Amino acid sequence: MEVSSGTELPELYAWKKGYALSGWTDLNGKKIEYDHIVEEDLHINAVWKKLPRLNPDSTSENADITDIIYLLQYTANIGIYASKTKEEMIEYGADLNDDGSINIVDVIIFLKSI
Repeated sequence: MEVSSGTELPELYAWKKGYALSGWTDLNGKKIEYDHIVEEDLHINAVWKKLPRLNPDSTSENADITDIIYLLQYTANIGIYASKTKEEMIEYGADLNDDGSINIVDVIIFLKSI
């Protein structure tokens, strides 16, 4: 994707079925911070991460609505993940916007990416 000088990077809330957008890199694979000021034309690549499987009973490789329910339960501090730490949930891949927390924003990103 080309980004012209004087413009902002595209929002991190783009959608690809089964994946969450986790950021942008330049042509050399170097991460571009979201607050990067584009001073000259730039070619960027999207970095996608596969949605996590949180349903322990599922045999499917792909995330589905049951995984969203488990994530939503975690944000409400109920269900099988209620006792998990934030760090454990991040390790499971539940921090879909990479902001260091697990909250309703991650649930919404998950919903839009299924």
